[in-house]
Amino acid sequence: MENEQVDYSSLAKYLKCKVIDVMSKIEIFKELISRELVAQREMQGRYSQMREEYIINNNIQEAILYNKFPIEKQEKKIKSSIDVLEMIFELAEQCADEEIKPYMLYFESNELLDKNENFPGIRKIKALKLNDRDKAVFLYVLWSSVTGTEVSSMSRTIDGFIRESSRRIKYCQKLISGENDLITKNLIEIEKSNFFNDSGLKLANEGIKLLEEEGIKIAEIDKKDFVSCDSIRSKQLYYNEKEKQNINILS
Repeated sequence: MENEQVDYSSLAKYLKCKVIDVMSKIEIFKELISRELVAQREMQGRYSQMREEYIINNNIQEAILYNKFPIEKQEKKIKSSIDVLEMIFELAEQCADEEIKPYMLYFESNELLDKNENFPGIRKIKALKLNDRDKAVFLYVLWSSVTGTEVSSMSRTIDGFIRESSRRIKYCQKLISGENDLITKNLIEIEKSNFFNDSGLKLANEGIKLLEEEGIKIAEIDKKDFVSCDSIRSKQLYYNEKEKQNINILS
């Protein structure tokens, strides 16, 4: 294999066509990625611009080199909605690491949700009718809560899904001002800081309820911190004569 990775320019050169003709076949690239035949990576090119490159997946390379056909697709067994959430979180991490673009995260996440709608928890998530960006943020915070992170950094979370600075700022402002569906639907709440990019995201009541309906408790009230009224003994209070007169006047 002469070149391990290829981009649109090298493909256009090989196919003897224009780069724009290759880029117009984006649906084919999506199909190849969804079937795990190729993987997409973002690489930094000239002038700090990001460019997309594609590489044949390792199991395909091995099959070609050692003539191991047919290729056995190793699919992760999905036994619950929690497995689906974990897989979507892994995609989100790849997006945050710029291994895949946000649109691929949205595409593959929606595909996972559609294929596993038989799980009640997934049906409830779909019934929320969130847009792709809000859904990505919500599922990221949801899984972070499952794994023990009560508050997720808003800046790190949003940076993973929105690359343009101006759009990031606008999105964060909508969250903080309560003009976002995640806030109005009581799925996420903001833990505010002096600067908005230091604020945190955590599950609100409806988000917590969704997990509890899946049998997952992420928080429990420590009853040791509360004193029962029945355990408090009555006690006669004594005042000096002057204070007693003042209390009688007030009562």
